Amino acid sequence: MKDSIVCSTKCREIRLKILSLCSNYFPATGCDNCLGDLHQGCSDSCREESRAEHAFSKDLWALIRIAYPASNIDRA
Repeated sequence: MKDSIVCSTKCREIRLKILSLCSNYFPATGCDNCLGDLHQGCSDSCREESRAEHAFSKDLWALIRIAYPASNIDRA
């Protein structure tokens, strides 16, 4: 996972931290039905968890953009 993110050192650190936080707070993203069927067979709770994780990630990126307003941190 660490070597899969190719951007500046600071960008990589931020992206890895966001991925880590998402994994800690939303450990079971997806269900067996999610894999390979574009979420067509997902349960309602699985879909809701996925939406919550995406919203959480979006909020974290908004916070990063406040801290680094003039950077290209999310364009790498």
